[in-house]
Amino acid sequence: MNHKLFAIGLVVSTGTMLAQQPTMHTESALTLGKGKVQAGLAVEYLRKNSPTLPDFPQSVLRMFVMGWHHGVAENVNFDLDWLGGLTASFPNGSRGFDWGDLSVSTKITFLRESDDFPAIGIRTSVKLPNSSYAENRLGSNKTDFHSYLLLSKHFFDDIETRLNLRFSIVGDPQDVGVQDDVFGFNAALVAPIAAETRVFFELVAFSGY
Repeated sequence: MNHKLFAIGLVVSTGTMLAQQPTMHTESALTLGKGKVQAGLAVEYLRKNSPTLPDFPQSVLRMFVMGWHHGVAENVNFDLDWLGGLTASFPNGSRGFDWGDLSVSTKITFLRESDDFPAIGIRTSVKLPNSSYAENRLGSNKTDFHSYLLLSKHFFDDIETRLNLRFSIVGDPQDVGVQDDVFGFNAALVAPIAAETRVFFELVAFSGY
């Protein structure tokens, strides 16, 4: 069984269009509110510092990463997140291209935040198998299912803490009918440093994949 732990810190700018939305993994338990939309467009570059197998990418450039989050009710979000166009670079210098996976999610807030209790919600997500595994190892050709328990609480009015507990069923791209059960948690602290700018620190951990 594998165990993974990541710590991330980043400064992001806020506004109606959130281009950084795909960057942060830890969700708030709060929804947008009925009729409100949060949209983002981003470019992401990922690179492995350690050597990789010849048929696996050393780096991946994601172009036109998109997110569309819509408040369909006061306490319900319907979310679409797409990884865009993927360009892979391999250790031998060759390149490959594929279209990224699309994730379809629903978030529901069950308990609003109060002075004594955090906001509590759930999020369920399905990742569709749009990316191929066989050609460039950019996807799994499998449908994955994710469920989250979400908690969030504000301190001093504008400092937000978030905690997500996650269970995922992830398909194995190398074996038909085989799945991995993944357990994990995300924790984050989000704080403003200017009128339209926030800084966040994030911890992401999972086990079983």
